[in-house]
Amino acid sequence: GTSTSTTSSGTSTSTTSSGTSTSSTSSGTGTSTTSSSGTTTGGSTGGTVCTASTCPTSISQAGSSTVDSSMLYPASVPMDITAAHSFNGGGSMTFQTASTISISAAVTFNIPVAFQAATLTIAAATAFTSTLDMSGSGVVLSLITSKIEFQSSGHSISGTTFSGAGSAEFAPASSGVMASSDSTWLVPLGLKSGATARRTAIDSIVTLTSCGDSFADLTVSSGTALLVYTNCTLSSNTAYSTSAGTTTFSSGSYLIFDEVTASARPLYMAGFSAPSDLRVEVISTDTTTPLTVTLAEYVASSCVTSFSNSSIDGCPSGASCTLSAGQDSTNSSQCVILYTQSSAGDDSNDAWWGLLALLVIPLCAVGVFALVKLTPGPSSNEVAVPVPEASYSMQRGIAVPPPSPAAPNTPAYVVYSIY
Repeated sequence: GTSTSTTSSGTSTSTTSSGTSTSSTSSGTGTSTTSSSGTTTGGSTGGTVCTASTCPTSISQAGSSTVDSSMLYPASVPMDITAAHSFNGGGSMTFQTASTISISAAVTFNIPVAFQAATLTIAAATAFTSTLDMSGSGVVLSLITSKIEFQSSGHSISGTTFSGAGSAEFAPASSGVMASSDSTWLVPLGLKSGATARRTAIDSIVTLTSCGDSFADLTVSSGTALLVYTNCTLSSNTAYSTSAGTTTFSSGSYLIFDEVTASARPLYMAGFSAPSDLRVEVISTDTTTPLTVTLAEYVASSCVTSFSNSSIDGCPSGASCTLSAGQDSTNSSQCVILYTQSSAGDDSNDAWWGLLALLVIPLCAVGVFALVKLTPGPSSNEVAVPVPEASYSMQRGIAVPPPSPAAPNTPAYVVYSIY
């Protein structure tokens, strides 16, 4: 069985499960066209399994490559890129379980790339401008100048650990969503909008969705959003949905809490810096009332006490829903963001007690008036007889109590009944 490739049209056909292949490449600066063949696998991840001779594995000259087929890199075929390079074309690259790729020069992937339990080591700026799918992989940003840039409108990151001295940035041209779940970000991650965007939906701006992730420092710039799914669980601390280091929001940015229910887990931040116009949104999926949920916990010497720009979706009909913030009542060194929804009738009890208090005042007045009217005064057969003023003296060292505080120098009166 043989496999032929035509580099001019960029198509590749295989007639058997294995065979020989032809490949056209060039060294030096310029372009190279690469088509590969070998064992073909089916399914959604179907493609051609690479060998050292059929796929580019060591790139030491600056230039670009046109990839016209789906290339699958197994563990036995590592890739090492030591010169500035870009990958273009209509094909894709998938790095399979235990495969490795090392990048020490500026590289741009303009084709879909997938990492399936693979290891990626980056010592320079590496950009992904097309779809990127990472699952169960490890990304090591070995130098402080190492940077991984997610520039497409859609990326999926799951169960992946980012570590090292470098940084990461999600910066599509205008809008996009990077869905991250169960991943550990030990490097700073920044969200950056490439163009001015006004929010109408999360897929119309730059949005990082998080489910069970652990981030290092996180920066959310203007026109971008951090969306936290509160129904997720952080594996390293099941009390939280997501954790992050110092999280800095810029003016015009968004913080969105989704899937808020009675069992929601909060976002934990080692630090929280928020502008006065930070847009905080809550999406409730629980109709229970009353309900109080801690959306976020963070460490700060001074807590944010309110959000002037907020919205709540999913507030139950007839309920009152509020967003509040302040110091944690159980931990004075920690601050919280809270969401509360209560029945509209819950506050009516206070009103009834207030009304009752208003009614008590006139009732008391009526009672006093009636008591005065019912108390008998001196009858016609009672005569008030003056009594001489009591003297003030000391008798045997015992002080005689003073008289009652009647007007001074006036006689007191005792009522005698005459029968």
